[in-house]
Amino acid sequence: MEKMYLNIDDLHKLLYRMLEIVEDAANVTSSRYYLHAGTALGTVRHHSLIPWDDDADVIIPIPDYKKMVDYLSHRDLGIFKLLYKEKKATRMQAKLVLKGQSEDLVCVDLFPMIGVPDDRSLQIKLDKYSARIRKIYAYKKVRLSSSDRLWKKIAKNFFSLPFCVFSDRILYKLFEKNVLYKYDFDKSAYVTNPCGKYGMKNVIPKKWYGNGINGEINGYCFPIPSEIEKYLTHYYKDYMKCPDREYQEKMMSLQKEFIGTRENYKKCIQV
Repeated sequence: MEKMYLNIDDLHKLLYRMLEIVEDAANVTSSRYYLHAGTALGTVRHHSLIPWDDDADVIIPIPDYKKMVDYLSHRDLGIFKLLYKEKKATRMQAKLVLKGQSEDLVCVDLFPMIGVPDDRSLQIKLDKYSARIRKIYAYKKVRLSSSDRLWKKIAKNFFSLPFCVFSDRILYKLFEKNVLYKYDFDKSAYVTNPCGKYGMKNVIPKKWYGNGINGEINGYCFPIPSEIEKYLTHYYKDYMKCPDREYQEKMMSLQKEFIGTRENYKKCIQV
């Protein structure tokens, strides 16, 4: 059977369509959201998605998070779907993904933005607790590949077994009670992304987000933090500096295998 691949241009078309879906959901539910991390950076440095990025991130204030997730989970999104609290999900945040495909193929991460206390020690404590819960969840989701040798499959199963005593439902319940809704968002001066890879660097003043300003992608506007220079400098320091040419070329020549029918493949590349 002929293998089918999506190149970086195909992935960007899909990401842009998914961001449109997020924008529509925000409008319908009267919710706030912002482009986050590298996706916000792309609007400033490239006026588009970063040319070599193969995913996108948005962040949603926790009072609006459930509204957005509930809306998206009950909508027919065509070739896309919301992945959240499902057996196949390998992360605790919601994601927009392609139906029938691995979340690693292409996705938009929908991160929650939560309030945190002013006290640095309490911020660190919350970050460590969040990381612990997410690691247990991720260890449970160690995936077997059809290409894995028998010894590797046995090792992966053995590695993940101790963590299976925690059901997904219990982990989500702990995460929501002790992380997502632990502190009052509206009364908090600081916020964080409890599912992000940056750890304590995610803790920033809430006022940096503000009401948001327009960031451009393909000539269309999406909300980015109001104090975008402070935000990007905090995350990336010299944020206008691009990675080395070798890395850019490697990522821009990326091709990801599409698993499915040719009919569905054509729907993806013609989106």
